[in-house]
Amino acid sequence: MKVWLVRHGESGWNREGLIQGQSLAAPGLTRKGREQVRRAAVTLEGSKAEIVVASDLPRALESGRIIAEHLGLSLQVDRRLRERRLGVAEGRRSADYPEPVLGFENGAVVDARRAPEGAESLAELWERVAAYFADLERCSHESAAVLVSHGGFVRTAQGVLAGLVATEMPWEPVDNAMIVAAELEGLWSAEPGTRGSR
Repeated sequence: MKVWLVRHGESGWNREGLIQGQSLAAPGLTRKGREQVRRAAVTLEGSKAEIVVASDLPRALESGRIIAEHLGLSLQVDRRLRERRLGVAEGRRSADYPEPVLGFENGAVVDARRAPEGAESLAELWERVAAYFADLERCSHESAAVLVSHGGFVRTAQGVLAGLVATEMPWEPVDNAMIVAAELEGLWSAEPGTRGSR
């Protein structure tokens, strides 16, 4: 199965430099964000996707609706596509939380168990994302899908789909409305938490 991972467009808190996580107070897209997503939707015209699935958080859900409408596809909502929960850091300025406090530094995971109070660790996020893709491969009847989510989910998905455990994942920038293509086939012959078969 082919999947197209899409990060949501610019949100109000992206513009203000605030940490969003799963905060329900985080606003939806800015005008710039909606335009970014419209451009992504045009790029996805040749994807042969059969369905669009979006996180239920407003910025991703709005992005998913724009893409689904443009492609003439149905939209499903799945909370498993949510951003990493970031606990007490949500709503605070990104500058208040240096990268190592969040478990990564210089484009790589450095401590998959480290997280602010009330937050989801990168190891926990990896488990959630891995379980989602295992379920998707077992249960989906589509040959291609667009998954509209968040930067943390997209980064983790890239690691999971490359057969990497949480401690091996790169943690590189994912721009708003960035599209990443990936394949699911053959990954799940390994147990969760171990390297895949590819």
